Amino acid sequence: MCKLGGANNKYQHAIILGEIGALLHDIGKCRSDFIAEKSQEGKAGVARHTEIDKFLDKDLVDLLKDHKCGFEIGDKKTDIYSLIREHHGRENNCAVKLLQGCDRLDSADDKGIVRQKQSIGNTVISTPFGFTKEKIDYSCLDYRLKNLEQKLATSFQDYINGKTSIVELRKRILIDAQSAFSHALGETRLPANDVTLWDHSYSTASLYKSVLCQVACGESPQSERLEWRLYGIFWDGMGFVQKGHKVADILERKAVIKRIQEVLRTKLETECSIGNVIYEDINGMIFTFPALESKEARRLVEKCSWCAWKIILNESKKELWSFFTLSNAHRNLTIIGQELRFAAEKRKIPKISPTTYFEGNEILWSKGSAMNWASLLHEDEDEDEDEERATGRDVCPICRMRTKPADKLTCKACDIRRSGRLDGWLKDQSETIWISEVADENNQVALLTFNLGLDQWLDGTLVGTIFSQTLDDWSDSYERAEGINSTDRVVKSRSARDRATQVLEQIKGSVGKNNPLAALILETFLADVKVKEGYVKPHWTNIQLKSPDKKLETILATLFTQNASPARLYRVWNEAAELWALALQEMKGRKMWPRLRFTMDSAKKRLKDRQTYVFKFMDLEPDTLQVLYLGDGEFLTTESLNKFRFMAYRGETAVRKALERNRLYAVIDEESLKDMSLDALKVLIEEGQKSSYYCPFITIVQTPLLFQIVVPATKSMEVLNMVHSLFSHRFAKVIGKLPLNVGLLVADRKFPLYLLLEAGRDLLQDREFEQQIAMEPWWDISDIRNDRFYHYYPSRRLNRSETIYPLDALDPLSKGRPYMLYPGYFDFALIRGNEDCHNLVYEGRKRADEDYAILSARPCCFHEVGQMIDLWEILSNNLSKSQICFIEEALSTKKLEWRNIKTNDKKDILDTFGETVLLDAFEGKWQDLSEQARQFVLKSLKNNLLLDTIVLFHHIIKGEGVKG
Repeated sequence: MCKLGGANNKYQHAIILGEIGALLHDIGKCRSDFIAEKSQEGKAGVARHTEIDKFLDKDLVDLLKDHKCGFEIGDKKTDIYSLIREHHGRENNCAVKLLQGCDRLDSADDKGIVRQKQSIGNTVISTPFGFTKEKIDYSCLDYRLKNLEQKLATSFQDYINGKTSIVELRKRILIDAQSAFSHALGETRLPANDVTLWDHSYSTASLYKSVLCQVACGESPQSERLEWRLYGIFWDGMGFVQKGHKVADILERKAVIKRIQEVLRTKLETECSIGNVIYEDINGMIFTFPALESKEARRLVEKCSWCAWKIILNESKKELWSFFTLSNAHRNLTIIGQELRFAAEKRKIPKISPTTYFEGNEILWSKGSAMNWASLLHEDEDEDEDEERATGRDVCPICRMRTKPADKLTCKACDIRRSGRLDGWLKDQSETIWISEVADENNQVALLTFNLGLDQWLDGTLVGTIFSQTLDDWSDSYERAEGINSTDRVVKSRSARDRATQVLEQIKGSVGKNNPLAALILETFLADVKVKEGYVKPHWTNIQLKSPDKKLETILATLFTQNASPARLYRVWNEAAELWALALQEMKGRKMWPRLRFTMDSAKKRLKDRQTYVFKFMDLEPDTLQVLYLGDGEFLTTESLNKFRFMAYRGETAVRKALERNRLYAVIDEESLKDMSLDALKVLIEEGQKSSYYCPFITIVQTPLLFQIVVPATKSMEVLNMVHSLFSHRFAKVIGKLPLNVGLLVADRKFPLYLLLEAGRDLLQDREFEQQIAMEPWWDISDIRNDRFYHYYPSRRLNRSETIYPLDALDPLSKGRPYMLYPGYFDFALIRGNEDCHNLVYEGRKRADEDYAILSARPCCFHEVGQMIDLWEILSNNLSKSQICFIEEALSTKKLEWRNIKTNDKKDILDTFGETVLLDAFEGKWQDLSEQARQFVLKSLKNNLLLDTIVLFHHIIKGEGVKG
C-alpha cells in the first residue's frame, strides 16, 4: 500500500473523530418525543434534540466528553460532545461553526420550504419518489435508540481504553448508527420526509469530513461559504465483467470489482480521510473532496489517483484501466449527474492512460508518478517471457492479455478466479453458477437488461418538478400575514403564481436593505423565518439553492420546489439500488428447481475432482446429463432437470429413475470429449435422500443504473412482469419522469455468454431513448391527481439556458393533455448467432431494418409490456397454436406483399384484412370476448403490437403465459 503522507495523514485521527461527531450530531432526533413534538398535534415540554444530557444515558454522555473524544486540527479544536450539543448554538468555536455550516446546507436543502406537518399517529418515511416506505413506530424507535446507546457506550469505552483503533470505532458506529437512524427522520414535514435521519447524518458527516481535510491541508474555509469538489475514480467495469466466458468467470470478476471498491473505500475514507463515497456502481466511485485551491487540489488528487491506480491494477491483475476526475468547487452536489456523463464518454477510450481530468481538463501526472506507473505496468514481464520460452504459449481467451500454456484453457490468473468461484459456490449452493442449470425445457436462457434513467434525478433537474410547498399554501400565509397593509397586497383574483411573481418584484429592490416590510413579506415565503422586533435583513443568496442567477422564475422554483440536497441524491441512488434487491428477493421466494446428488464407486480412481462430465443414458430424453464430480465418488447434477423424460416420469424424478435402473452407459470428459471407460457404472442414490434446490437465475450486474440477470427463457416474461409491477408500485408518483428501458435476449444455453452480454449492452443504448417526448399520460392518474406535491409534470423541454424547471413549465397532471415524458422502452430478440447481435441497430427510436418497420413496433414503450401479457392471455386462452400461427402468417405475408404499394387507403385496406383474419381465427369465440377485449385486440392489430406479441411468446420465449 502506498502512503499519501501530508497534512491530512497527520490529522487522520482528528478528522475521523470529527466525522463521528457529525454522524451523531442529530442523535436526539431518533426519539418518539421529537416526532411527537413536530407533529400536527404537538407535544409541549420536550427537550431539544441537542440537549443530550437530558435524555441520553449519563455514562454515554460522560464518554463523549472524554479527552480522547476531543480533536484539534490547526487552530480548530473541539470534541464529539460539543459537536452534538452546540451545533445549533451560538458558541464561537470554529470547528463547531464548520459543522453548523455543513448541517445547515444539507438540512436546508433537504427540507426546502415545507409547511405540512404529519399526524402523531401516522408519521411515515417516504422515498424521494413519493412511495410510503415505513410508518414510524414510537416504541420501536425508542427501543432502537436505547440499543444504539448501549452499543455506542461499548464502542467508545473500548476506544478510550485502547482496545480498538479509531478506524474500528468508526466502522462500528457507521453500522450501528445506520441501523437506528434509517428508521427515523430529520425533518418530519411533508414532502421532506423522504430523507431519513441516516441519509442526513451520513451526508453531513461526509461534507464535514472533507471540510476538516481542507483545514488539515492549511486552508481556512468560512462556515458561511462552504464548497466541495467531487473526486471520481472510474473504469470500464461492464467490459471487464463481460469478458468472462463462463458464469464463474463473470461472478468472480464482479467480486474483483467489489474488492477494489472495498480497498479504495478503506484507503480514501480512513487512511487518507479526504471524504466519503456518495455514489458507486460497477463502473466506478465518487467521493466528496475538499474545495482546496487549484495548486493544493492538484497535489492531493495526484497522490490519491496514484494510490487508486496501483490498487486497481494490482487487484484486477492489470486488466482494469482507470481514470480520475476532480470537479470544480460547488456549494451543492448536483454535479454528480454531470460527472457520470463525463465519465461515460471517457470510458469508451480503450486502455486509457493514467489520466486525471481536473475541472474537466486533462492533466498529466508528475514525472515521478509517471515513472512509478510505467514500472508497475511492466512488473513480472521478465518472468512471463522466461516461461513463454520454456513452453508453447498463446493468448488467454478470457482476459485476452496474458499468455497461457498451449495445453491449458486459461492463464493462471483466470484459472485461479474460476476455481475460487467454484469454492464459494460449494459452500452455498442455494444459487447457481451453471448456465445449464438456468436453461429451460427448450434449452434456452434469457438475458434481461434493465437500465434505470437516473441522470436527471442525480443532477437535480427532475427533483425540481416536485413541490415542497404549494402556491396556495403561500397565498394563504400571505393573506394572513400581520404587519402587511392591504394596500401592499396584490389583486386576489390573479393566479397564485402571478401574485407571487408580483410580490417578489415589489420586494426585490429592498433585498439586502434595512426594510422591515420586505422582511415581513419574505417571511410569508419562508415558513421557518420569523421576523423579530419588526426587522430582519433578507438575502436572496440565502434562498437561491438551485441556481446562481437572480431571475424571478429561478427564485420561485427555489421557494416552491424540492432541492437536490446531498442527502436526497444519496437516497435517490440507494432507492434505485433497493428496487433490484427487492426484485431478487421476490425471485428467491418463488419456486426453486431441484438438483440431484449421488455416488458411483468406479469414479474414485479415474475421474478428476471438481471437473464436469457428461453422462450418457439409454431411454432418457434427452440422453445426456451434465454433472460435476466432487471427489470420493460423489456427483452433483449441474443441468436443469425439468426437461428430462423417462418412461412415464418427468423432470427430476425421470433422472432419478434412470440412474436407479442403471440406464447410464457412458461417462464423457466434457473438455476432451473422451469416454472415461469406467468399468462399472452403477449409481447409488441413498435411501430417502431428498433433492437439494436452487434459484434458477444468475445475477450478472446489479447497480442503481443497471441490472442484468440470466433467467430461464420460459420464465423471462414472468420475471419481467414482476419487475414491471414492482416498479409501477414503488415509483407510481413519478411514472413518466423516471424511465426504465428493458432488453430481453433469448439464446441457446451453449451460445457464448460473453457475446450475449455484449449484445445486451447494445440494446436501447442510443441517446434518443433517453430523451423526453410529448405524449399523454398512459397510466391511471387518479391516485396522483390530488397529490399536492407530486402531480406537477413538465409541459415543455428546458431551454439551453435553463438549469431547473421554472414553475411556468410545470402543469398539474390531467388526462387528454400532452406532457414532456420519459416512457421507457422494451425490446427483445432471439439470438441464434453473431449476425443477430449485429442487427440490434436503431434509427428514430425504431429498429433500423426495413422489415421491422413493416411487421413490428419494436422497440415498444415499457408500459406496453403489461398490454402484451394481457394480449397473449387472450390469444392463448381462446386459440390453438395453429390458429395463432395462421394469424401471424396471414398478416405478415399480406404486409410484405403490400410493402411497395402506394395508395391513400392502404392502411384502411390492411386493417380491414386484419380484422377479417382475426374473425376467421377466433371463429365463434370472437363474440364471446367482451367489447373492451375486442377493441383491445383490434388496436393491437393496427399498431403491430399483435404481431410482436406472437413473435415474443410463440417463437422467442415459447411460453404458455405469465403467472404471478
